Amino acid sequence: MRAILVSAASALCVVGCSQQAIPPPAHIVGTNSLALVNDLLFVTSPGASELRVLDLRVSPRDFVRAPNPLEPLSIPVLNAPTVLARDITYDANGDIDDTTYDPYVYAQGAAAGEISIVGTRRDSQLVELKRLVIGETVTAIAARGPTGGSPSTLYFATLGSGQGRLWQLPIPPSDPTGRLADPGAPLPLRYGVGSAYQSDPITSIAVLPGNRIAVASRAAGARTGRTIILDFMSDPNVQQSVLDFPSPVRQLVTHPTIYALNPDGTPALNRDGSPLRRLDAGARIFGVLDDDACPPPPPLLPPPYPDCPGILAVEGLRTRTGPDGMVVANPRFGMRSLDATGYRMLPIRLGIGLISGLSVAPTTVRYRYLAEGTEKAGVPLVNGSGAVTTFDFLGIASTSSGQIFFFDASALTPINISTVPAQVTNLQYVDSAGGIRTYTSGPLPGAPRTDISSPPPFPGVKVATGAAADPSELVSVVFQGVITDFRDLGPVTLSEFQLPYGTGDARRLIPGKDSIVVSGADGCSAEVLLSAVDFAHGMLQTTTRIPCTGAATFSVRACGCLQTHDCTACDQPYVVSGTATGYMGRTGNNQDFAFPANVADRYARYYYHPLPNPDYPEIAFDPTVPQIQFTMGPGAPDIQRDWQYAMVVDAKFSPEFVTVDVNIGIEFHSPGASAYVGALSDLTDISRLYVAYPSANAVLEFPPQLLIPNSPNARNVAAFR
Repeated sequence: MRAILVSAASALCVVGCSQQAIPPPAHIVGTNSLALVNDLLFVTSPGASELRVLDLRVSPRDFVRAPNPLEPLSIPVLNAPTVLARDITYDANGDIDDTTYDPYVYAQGAAAGEISIVGTRRDSQLVELKRLVIGETVTAIAARGPTGGSPSTLYFATLGSGQGRLWQLPIPPSDPTGRLADPGAPLPLRYGVGSAYQSDPITSIAVLPGNRIAVASRAAGARTGRTIILDFMSDPNVQQSVLDFPSPVRQLVTHPTIYALNPDGTPALNRDGSPLRRLDAGARIFGVLDDDACPPPPPLLPPPYPDCPGILAVEGLRTRTGPDGMVVANPRFGMRSLDATGYRMLPIRLGIGLISGLSVAPTTVRYRYLAEGTEKAGVPLVNGSGAVTTFDFLGIASTSSGQIFFFDASALTPINISTVPAQVTNLQYVDSAGGIRTYTSGPLPGAPRTDISSPPPFPGVKVATGAAADPSELVSVVFQGVITDFRDLGPVTLSEFQLPYGTGDARRLIPGKDSIVVSGADGCSAEVLLSAVDFAHGMLQTTTRIPCTGAATFSVRACGCLQTHDCTACDQPYVVSGTATGYMGRTGNNQDFAFPANVADRYARYYYHPLPNPDYPEIAFDPTVPQIQFTMGPGAPDIQRDWQYAMVVDAKFSPEFVTVDVNIGIEFHSPGASAYVGALSDLTDISRLYVAYPSANAVLEFPPQLLIPNSPNARNVAAFR
């Protein structure tokens, strides 16, 4: 079957409406990689050592037919093709326009020392034109199309004897009969530290405008590596520029010119009526940070959200086009890009799975047609309410968890389909046995707003969107609670006046107010006042003799002096902690509480920089706003030890993604490479996303504007096998 339309109505129509024979399936085996060229989508089939080609021009879409039209065309290539690359040519406007020439497609095999060169001329050249025998294992490929009279240039990386190497090879144009002359010998390129020819193995190559490439490498078996730009305009001394990725990169992706949109999705224009550029071609270089190379987390966070893993972007141009069309220097060249809030972008993290593929869209918009009004810019995507938003620049990331995530590649943030701010959804007064008491005098709940729909129910407790624990946590405000990390320490051998406290942060303790509760192995128990902390030797000290002997465990309670009658008042008897965040601090009656208390520590709590929302001014990102803040009331007169105020915090953070309904097939669980197609070469708009599923030996077609976000989808999905 050409395409399995996942819709009951479509299935009935196939049975009852169609009178023509349905061609047999293409029997793809593997589907690791995709390459979009003009109106053709090239698909790997590693198990059969061939490529298949999906024709996007026909309706319904189908694989290009072989000379026998009952069979899909097979392009035999090297053994087990797993990665595809294609010629990339940026025209004077920074667009990628395949209608001006016929790019080559290149196939890299699994641990192979060969590269296949495939023609893309649909009438006569959908064949392997040449197979290059390299001699060493090829680890990455990319290619620049013919420019200024120069032929195509293939860039490829190899690994031999534990050393990486980088090469370039001019690929001549094919003759009128479709034959390709021998390209000759490849030229080695210097990419190592100190301009060495040999260095760490290369994991990815991206072709940039201006005769430049980006190269990512990683030391074998280590967590070190670097990503650089090689600028060939400075020949014979190729200039290297190191890019500010914090750890090794597994995949590099860049983009053609991105054109700006108005809020209603129409093209934004300059004063002279020409299309306004959002980003010059190659302005951003996206990198998928290698999960295996992420540095180990520190034993004590902060920052709580390290840079790796995730997706980051760095500035790829030394100059940029300003709003007035003037070209100015880019002072952030090579540095991490700033997001729409004006701060350094945060890594885009996507669920619990590993990132298996990254692409950006659109890549086929052409200036001349956009200026004429015959082609659309941007990518339409349904949002949480069912309305369609057109993004001028969209990122698409497949994950091993089966989810395909979308992110705003212009704003450099995830697309949060939740339209309400992070908030406390439940606030209760609970006794030590778990019983719900009548709420009195805890964190002040505040009065809900009446001017908007779905107002936060407890606005007196303010929670920062993008910093609140994701997806939710229980925050407890416990009266005379045990200090976090000081519960059941030991067992230790008791001395009469001091106890070792281990690795806990003793700055949380208040000598003269807190108490030490000792539980001896022989059943002895005691509670004594904490008199002092010996930070140098890691000891808690008391002036009251501990009556127990032998081995024991102990805990430290906030304001235990109230229980031991060593004081009549204590300012901070409540311990505030979250099930995800951990210890947040201490507070008392009629006090304001904020976590983090130190303003300088608040920026690091954010994992997402929310964009402004006119209905909820509090959603706008502010690095000085704490993760959570509230004001305590005067205190409940009946409160007892271990009674608490319990609040459920909901982050309201739902990054947009799509999954495939299991009814399509349980094998559709592992998406990989993706490619978005807006308008075809004849300007027919199809707005479809194609995703390879190695687990299903298939390519799925999605219309992003018709999906149900964050849900399994079966309707409006077609499978090509």
